Amino acid sequence: MAERLILEKWAFTARSAGYETIVPDGCRDVIIRKSIGLAPVVFVSGLDDFPRRIAVREGDSFIGLRLRPGVTVGADPGAVLAMDRADLDDMAAIRQALIACPRTTEALAALKSARGTADAARELGVSIRTFQRVVNEATGRSPAWWRRLARVRRVAAKIASIQARQDSLVEMAVDAGFSDQAHMTRELQHWLGTTPGQLRRGGPVAEALKARGYE
Repeated sequence: MAERLILEKWAFTARSAGYETIVPDGCRDVIIRKSIGLAPVVFVSGLDDFPRRIAVREGDSFIGLRLRPGVTVGADPGAVLAMDRADLDDMAAIRQALIACPRTTEALAALKSARGTADAARELGVSIRTFQRVVNEATGRSPAWWRRLARVRRVAAKIASIQARQDSLVEMAVDAGFSDQAHMTRELQHWLGTTPGQLRRGGPVAEALKARGYE
């Protein structure tokens, strides 16, 4: 079922001209962008390695399907999804466009909780080299990339949560598997362009982390 390959359907409309923050989430999205006076534009987002900002105009609207990590689109979405109607509700058409490999899904699921690539490979009963090849060929990213992303997204979401506002950053860093707080801060800056203090104060990155992704 196409629904099992999709994390969520989302929508956003820019209230004013400016920039919106996009942070790495390990997902590709099929997106329709509508701007006043222009034809709808359909595109598939890639996997982000760093945070980025996109320029928007007042009234720009976006409708998207966030695909599960490891799922991609194998054909032109404009043709497959009949985007002249600007509609992402045609699940039969969407199913034809999506590509997902069960081995990749299992590999990414194992990586989230494993202490390392070797443990994840052992869980699936394959060699480390086979595991690395499966992940690299399907996603274009290494197992280490996926583990780092999941770890930093989890700890960032925890830091930004109201419940953890008084928790020790040192303890959170160690619990998450970082060598120390400085290591955690470097990873937050690399992946999300933010610091623990900024996350605790809220803002666009903390808001972006509320969306579903790989964690």
